[in-house]
Amino acid sequence: MQKPNKSKQQKQLENGKKKREKQLKRNEQNKIKRLKRLAKNTEKRKIENETFKLQDEIRRIQNKNLTIRNSDIKLQEETSDQV
Repeated sequence: MQKPNKSKQQKQLENGKKKREKQLKRNEQNKIKRLKRLAKNTEKRKIENETFKLQDEIRRIQNKNLTIRNSDIKLQEETSDQV
C-alpha cells in the first residue's frame, strides 16, 4: 500500500474550500438578483392592477353617460310619438 500524499490531500482540501467559497458567493449573488427581480415584478403587477382599476372606472363612467344619453333619446322619441 502506498502512503497517502499529505501535500496533495492538503492541496485538494484548499481547492475544495475555494470552490465552496466561490459557489457561496455565486449563490448569494443569484439570491440578490432573484429578490430584485421579484420586487420589480411585484411593483409591475401593482401598477398594472391600479391601471386596470382606473381604466375600469373610466369605462363605467363612460357607459353611465351613454346610458343617460340613450335614455334621453328614448324619452325624446316617446314624447315626439305622443305629439
